[in-house]
Amino acid sequence: MLASTYSSTAVQQDKVEIPAIVGGTAIIDCVLTFRTTDATILWEHDGTPILRSTRVPELTNNLNVKYASLFSNDGTAAWLKISDVTCGDAGKYTCIVFGPVSGKTKTSRILIVQGQLYSHN
Repeated sequence: MLASTYSSTAVQQDKVEIPAIVGGTAIIDCVLTFRTTDATILWEHDGTPILRSTRVPELTNNLNVKYASLFSNDGTAAWLKISDVTCGDAGKYTCIVFGPVSGKTKTSRILIVQGQLYSHN
């Protein structure tokens, strides 16, 4: 397990609601306390792992093509991109960042999914 490989530090949690619309794309941010150049990010949806990623594409384990991990060029920010949002995507998303020196940080976000808006003519 990753936790045994990396040192552990205090866990940071910020619960923020993020709106999304059915059929759209949602972007969920991950709070980083260190650069991601040597880090691994584990994304969870309601406690279930959905994506493990690094800045090295061949080391990324995408358990579902619905999800993509995005990183800033300087390694100070990361995001989860959810394509074709459904009502089943609503819930708590957590990113757990493991760094070789800096330890572990954890951020939680709540995705609120609304139905599509239809035009009545």
